[in-house]
Amino acid sequence: RGHGAICTVALVLLGSDGDVRACSAGHPPPIVLTGGEATTWSTTGPVLGAFEDVSWQVVPRAFEAGEPLVLYTDGLFELPGPDGRFGEERLREALAGAAGPADAVERAHGALARFADAGFPDDMAMVVLQRTPEADDPQAARLRSVAAPSPR
Repeated sequence: RGHGAICTVALVLLGSDGDVRACSAGHPPPIVLTGGEATTWSTTGPVLGAFEDVSWQVVPRAFEAGEPLVLYTDGLFELPGPDGRFGEERLREALAGAAGPADAVERAHGALARFADAGFPDDMAMVVLQRTPEADDPQAARLRSVAAPSPR
C-alpha cells in the first residue's frame, strides 16, 4: 500500500481425489468445459494490495475425469477489436465444444487472431488443465496441462 502496488492472483488447489478449490484476487475466474459448454466457475475477489481488511472466498468443486479447466489472464478478453473488447462471452463461445486442452488453446488463439485488428497489445496467457481418467485410481493420479505461449 501507499505506492499503488497491486497484484491479481488465481489460486487453484487440485486434490488427488478430484476435488478442486479456487480463489481469485482480481484475476478472471476459471472456465470449466463440460458437455460442450464453457461456463465460468468460482468468484472474483478484490486484487491484492488495493484494500485493507479484505477476504477472499475459496470455492470448491468436483473435477470430473476428462473435464478441462481453463485459467487465463485478462489480456485475452480485454483484447481490442472493431467491435470493442473481445470479452469473456466471446472467449466462452470460442472454448465451447473443445475436445480437450490442446483444442481449447487452438480455438481461443484462432478466435483472438480473427478478432484482433491491430495485433496483440497486451500480454496473454492461458493454461488448460484436464484430469485424466487414470486419476480415478488414487495410485495413478495424473493431470495433463497445455499452456499457450503469448501470441506476440
